[in-house]
Amino acid sequence: MSKLISYTTVDFQTSAHLKLYLKYFEERNKDEKATKGLKEAGLLRRTVSQVWNAKDVYRLGIYFEYKDEKSYQNVQVLIKKFLDNPETKVFLENAKMSSSRSIIIYDKVF
Repeated sequence: MSKLISYTTVDFQTSAHLKLYLKYFEERNKDEKATKGLKEAGLLRRTVSQVWNAKDVYRLGIYFEYKDEKSYQNVQVLIKKFLDNPETKVFLENAKMSSSRSIIIYDKVF
């Protein structure tokens, strides 16, 4: 079970910008070396969702689950490397990102 989570929202200017980023992200997600690196760093789960209940907002939500605090720190190094990639910067040029980090207090699966 994970102990730490983070949730990041990314707001794009248009639906087209969001779709272009998703296509880019999906291609990067196929990189087995990168995926293996995240797993080895301690990332347990990553969920990408599109927020659908906000009018005229083009928002992705990215949920991360980490094994522990050390895993969180290790994964942040890899995320920073991804965000510093010049190609990634182009796709996120005018996007607004906001992150929240939490410690799990209750977790019940229904």
